[in-house]
Order: sequence, then structure tokens, then C-alpha cells
Amino acid sequence: MASAELALLNWASVAMGVRFFQLRIQSRNFLARGIHTRLGSQVTESFLPRGMQPNGVESLEPCNANQATEKFWLEVTRLQPARIPLRADVGRSKGYLHTSGFRF
Repeated sequence: MASAELALLNWASVAMGVRFFQLRIQSRNFLARGIHTRLGSQVTESFLPRGMQPNGVESLEPCNANQATEKFWLEVTRLQPARIPLRADVGRSKGYLHTSGFRF
């Protein structure tokens, strides 16, 4: 997963000129939070979410604490392409998956 995401982020920054990525990550998703922290993403805000289904599509939207339908936080993070490794070397070493020097 990490190498595929790195490839996509690198492609978007080089081919499309994307200057930054804004990601919403659930506070309980420790794997995603770890990957994005290692890539240098910064949390810009956190909020309690309310589950919604506009047009039959499930989504999580910011809300007040008394309107929250979920028990976790959504963290909005910002990631700049300059901090993303240029290539993903994926391999196994001592049971860890590592990508460009990052250990997952």
C-alpha cells in the first residue's frame, strides 16, 4: 500500500503540478497515520465527524460534539510533495516493510 501511494503522490506532483495534498484520516487508523507522519504530513485540524448519506454516498462531515455520530476524530493533514521520497524501494528486512528509508 505504501509504495502504491508514494507512486500516486509522486505522479500527481510531477505530472499534474500538485503543490500540496490535503488528507482526512480517521484517528483510529494507526497505519495510515503512521505512513503519513513518516512522509512529513502535518495535522492542520481535527474534528468530530457526523455520518451523512447525501445522494446515497456515505461521507463524514465536521460537526459540533453534540451532533457527532462517530466516536473517533477526523484529522485533516497537509503534505507537501517536496517531502515525498522520489521513488519507492519496497523490500522486506527483519519483518518490516520499508519504503525509501521509511519503516512500516
